[in-house]
Parts: sequence; structure tokens; C-alpha cells
Amino acid sequence: MHYIPLLIGRSPEFHASGVSDNVEERFWPWVFPEDPPDHNVIRYMFCLAVQCMIKTTMSLHDFHFNGTIYRQKEGGSIGLDLTGIIADVYMCHWDKEFIRRCELEMIIMYMYKRYKDDINVATDPSQAVGVAKDDKSVMRKLKEIADGIDPCLSVTTDCCSNHEDQ
Repeated sequence: MHYIPLLIGRSPEFHASGVSDNVEERFWPWVFPEDPPDHNVIRYMFCLAVQCMIKTTMSLHDFHFNGTIYRQKEGGSIGLDLTGIIADVYMCHWDKEFIRRCELEMIIMYMYKRYKDDINVATDPSQAVGVAKDDKSVMRKLKEIADGIDPCLSVTTDCCSNHEDQ
């Protein structure tokens, strides 16, 4: 790279090999591998780049409240599209693990639906194995299973018998 000293009263100029039309001059500082990376290495490099972008984006969430600008200390910001996308991707893994663990506990789910962080499950408590045959006991067991998947997530439950109209 070539540097031009900054002169008082003049705009600074910066010259680098990347601005040259001459291919040899433009690429001379680069060291290229003898063999190009294979598909798996390219995927891995892409994943590392996306990881860096996500970490940077999530660490730089500033918000304005009551005349003061704050930087969020942790977690994804509500309303940021990236937060919802990351949650959806992670929850796909969580869903599979939850369903797998329920199957191991012999809890049959006739329906499993999730939208973001809300899950609806339909099961028949009378078919549950190793649990009392009422919906509250089954929901306690489902909560125990769900809470055991990731210590960062805590699940709340509700069931028909919690309401007068069932």
C-alpha cells in the first residue's frame, strides 16, 4: 500500500493496491492457497462470517428512552427482524428435541404447533404413561421436559382444567 502524508489545509489522500486497474498490482499483497477451498471449507467460512455479523449486530443495539440513549446489555432487541429470525432457527432445533423427549416419555401429542415462542399441544391425558391421567399432571411433565432442554429458556403452561369453562 502507498500512503500520502497528510498536508495541513489539504484533503487527505489514500492509495491502496485495490484501486488499481492493473490486476498484478491489485492482487500482489494477497497470498492465495495452492488448492482452492472445497465446498465444506467454503460453507464453514460463510458460517463464521454470518456468526461475526450476528454477534456484531446483537451487541450494538442502541435505543432511546426518555431523552437518553442506551445500549442494550444482552439479548436480542424486540422489534429487530434478526432477533425473530435467530429465535425461529433455534426453536426449530428446540421443537425437535422437545418432541423427541416427549416420545421417550411416552407422551403422545396429536398436535404440536408453535408460533415464535407460543406452543400449542393437544394430547390425551388418559393415554399418558407414568403420569397421573389428568391434564395438570401431564402439563407439569411437559414443563419439566421443556425446561430441561435449555437452561436459558423457561416455559409456562396452561391447561383446560385451570379454567371454569374447561
